[in-house]
Amino acid sequence: MLEGKKEYIECFNEIKETKFWEEVDNNEGMKITKKYLELFDKLTDLVKIIRFNENVAKKPLYKYNSFDKDEYNIENLKNKKFFLRFAKGFNDLYDSNIRINIEKICIDLHKSLREGLNISKDIKIKEFLENILENKNSSFIKEIEKMLSSLEFKERFIKKNFQQNIAVTCFSEKNNSILMWAHYADNNKGFCVEYDYEEIIINKNEQFLPVIYDQTIKDVSDYFPYSKTTTDSNIFTHVMIALSRICVLSKSSEWEYENEWRLYRINANENGKDTGIKKEAPIPKAIYLGARISLENKEKILNICKEQKIRVFQMIIKEDEYQMFPVEIKDISQELEKVCIAKKLYEELLELEPKYYHKDTKDNQMIGKKCRELKELGQTMGLE
Repeated sequence: MLEGKKEYIECFNEIKETKFWEEVDNNEGMKITKKYLELFDKLTDLVKIIRFNENVAKKPLYKYNSFDKDEYNIENLKNKKFFLRFAKGFNDLYDSNIRINIEKICIDLHKSLREGLNISKDIKIKEFLENILENKNSSFIKEIEKMLSSLEFKERFIKKNFQQNIAVTCFSEKNNSILMWAHYADNNKGFCVEYDYEEIIINKNEQFLPVIYDQTIKDVSDYFPYSKTTTDSNIFTHVMIALSRICVLSKSSEWEYENEWRLYRINANENGKDTGIKKEAPIPKAIYLGARISLENKEKILNICKEQKIRVFQMIIKEDEYQMFPVEIKDISQELEKVCIAKKLYEELLELEPKYYHKDTKDNQMIGKKCRELKELGQTMGLE
């Protein structure tokens, strides 16, 4: 575990259990609790310790990629871009999710109406509120409670403010995870990119933090001060920043093997984008090729690495353990030549294949020879 991360996790979990609001003296409104603000500042300081600690800075972060049919990932690599995706497109159904206690919100609504009745000096408003409060079955209250309790409202609130408005891109502390290569790099046919932690620029409205794994979904009903007015003019901003950290950085413990970090941007969907946004990325420190990468895709990566002077490694599967390890390709130009030879041999095999079914001894010998040459070449390149 990275230095400082254990303290970060402990602080994050304490924040989730800490009371958010407290009443101001003389019952004049509400403000964020002192303890919450102190813990929030502590968490920010811990992030700085992790980010700028000399020992941590030397440890890179990795991004697994597949070769999608439209070649977005390869284009982003070539153009030095990150793609930050909205959570609605992630494979985890619970991603960027929160729990809202609608029953509690409805109770707070009644309290708010009662307080409005007590402080209002307008006779018409007082009469209106009295009529509502005296008859709890009034159509006004029933419609509001029905709206708040509806699944549609909860889904719309969560999606609008979190799953469609916060854009995320994901990294891992490991480059040799068997599960990650299978899940996120197209069953070992993709590639993994290594970035220097310190070189990733964090802009306004962005955070770059480790994910926290848990068994329960945080109930955030208490973050909304329905029953009291607040003394903070920037209250919505404060609430959204606090909720975004809990929402985006909390995942089920079943994903713990990912050792994930997330770079995310709040209010990222101002232009109504459908799937996500792009952000400048630094030049990678290295690229790792999947054990099952195709010759065509390997050639694409090697050319990018040659042009941008990026180190490149081939992932190799161990024969005696459930592990894989990287072997550096020292001479990219020579490796490109091997890829070209292998592609030519493969094309020749495809041409000879129909003849194999005819019992022509010369053709069979030719195919056998080509197969051996291709296998030997593949072994020198680290391919299966």
